[in-house]
Amino acid sequence: LSIVKNANGFNWGASKTGAIRISENDCRTYNLPYSTSNNYFTKIMCKNNMLIAYTNNGQFFSYNELYDRFDPLIDLRHVLNENYLSLHKAVICNDGSLWIGCVNGLYKFHNGSLTGVLPENNIQSIEVYDETRIFVATTLGIGLLDINTQEYNYFDKYKNEHEIEASSFFYDNATGLIWIGTISSGLLC
Repeated sequence: LSIVKNANGFNWGASKTGAIRISENDCRTYNLPYSTSNNYFTKIMCKNNMLIAYTNNGQFFSYNELYDRFDPLIDLRHVLNENYLSLHKAVICNDGSLWIGCVNGLYKFHNGSLTGVLPENNIQSIEVYDETRIFVATTLGIGLLDINTQEYNYFDKYKNEHEIEASSFFYDNATGLIWIGTISSGLLC
């Protein structure tokens, strides 16, 4: 389950069964037009009037405000010719680009075009850091990617592959600390 609030003040949630919009006096459910239903999670994200739902198997849906529905945006399995794709996390940057981290690598989807940025890397998690950089955790380490130059620099390169299984990030602007949620090592700072 994931929950966001959009610019119009609606609370949106997503689960495997679809999406839900909650306002002060109304609740509406939305079926997502899955091409296959073999997903085990659906997440929702919102930024700059973009509302996107996505599944762990690479199906992305964009909310169409005019028709009050979610429309298919991209299905990574078809584009990458990979039926068993496993997506971990996606984020929206200020320019409207989607950054997608999966076991096949890191991809940028912008203006209908998909570009491989860190192919052949198992991406564990990603998170927006600032206007031009995103945190990227791979099985080899954690670093920052400049979204303009696409230059990636590790700030923590592991001694052994899979040393830390990062599942989420939180950057605290006030303290400058990065909190890393892991699968088996607890919470790291």
